Amino acid sequence: MLTLIMMFWFTISFITNILGPLIPDIIHNFELKDLAMAGFIPTSFFLAYANVWANNTRPEAILQLTKIDVHSLGKWRVDAALPHIAAWYEAFGITEKDPMFVPVAERVSIW
Repeated sequence: MLTLIMMFWFTISFITNILGPLIPDIIHNFELKDLAMAGFIPTSFFLAYANVWANNTRPEAILQLTKIDVHSLGKWRVDAALPHIAAWYEAFGITEKDPMFVPVAERVSIW
């Protein structure tokens, strides 16, 4: 079971870190109109990001961490940050009807 999990994690990491940045270049340079993998890459990036911060934390531990740790809890690193990234909306097809939708005018833009 551990081997299967490690293989899955390696595959996601490989796709997002190595192939992910290359997919737009491949599509552009070879003038490909459709690449099935290209639709999967953005989704896998966000899933891998969320998986990094996923945890099961008891309410008591959340209270303790909130008091002693200056860093955001993993839940907020995902739920509060991703709705401000336009690619996240495209990757998952998020619309105004979805609960995590943030209007463009209210999204934080640093760059």
